[in-house]
Amino acid sequence: MSYATYYDRWMPTEREDILALARRRLQAFESHLPPDRNALIVDMGSGPGLLAMALAERGYSRVISFDADLGQVENGRRLGVDVRHVGVPETGDFIRGLGGQVGLFLLIDVLEHIPVAAQIETLSAIRESLSPGATLLCQVPNADSPVAMRYRYLDWTHQCSFTFESLQYVLSESGFDVASVDETPRHSLSGFGSGPRAFAWFALASAVRFATRLKMLPFLGRELAFGAPLSPNILAVATRPFGVSQGRSLDPSDASNPA
Repeated sequence: MSYATYYDRWMPTEREDILALARRRLQAFESHLPPDRNALIVDMGSGPGLLAMALAERGYSRVISFDADLGQVENGRRLGVDVRHVGVPETGDFIRGLGGQVGLFLLIDVLEHIPVAAQIETLSAIRESLSPGATLLCQVPNADSPVAMRYRYLDWTHQCSFTFESLQYVLSESGFDVASVDETPRHSLSGFGSGPRAFAWFALASAVRFATRLKMLPFLGRELAFGAPLSPNILAVATRPFGVSQGRSLDPSDASNPA
């Protein structure tokens, strides 16, 4: 199966439009970017490398993007991004080979594709790839969202979706300190136009969210009904604890991105 065939349904065709999409995607994570532009950033399941494109614009010079799908890798290289092909059987060894030097690990819309039985093993390898105190950003479909069923089954390769409790659990069981699990930030209403039209869509979305919380109230109680994230995706911020020994040093030549 070529995942690129599926993914391309949502990709613009013009390079400037692709770059604009890359910038919008990075906005959701920009508050967690390392201040050091030389920090090693790894994007697993990167697709064609959109986040690497946006990171390169911000001056981050050490970005490793990798994906298991050859079509996605080829699409990235056509865009000038050094996306590496790492097959599923080799993924664990590739991550462990990063040697505890990673400053930020991006796992964006990936964990739900990994079989449940392999998720803790994969996350544990990711934890070991981070330097102590460094951050993992993990975005997954939100089972509490009003569109949860669509996001769960939109993609045939999805294995599961998550609530904020289950995402926190799997990260904690993998040895992470979990700082937060919350809605993925949305920085604009650009998809809804501007002016009165954008305001109308925002008002409608707010009404639907409130109605969803009312529906949850008799079943989950007030705290969960009015506290659970409802966005289509949720974002976890987790760190590798201090006091854990680091692995081997990474050859700097292995961590470049010419995008």
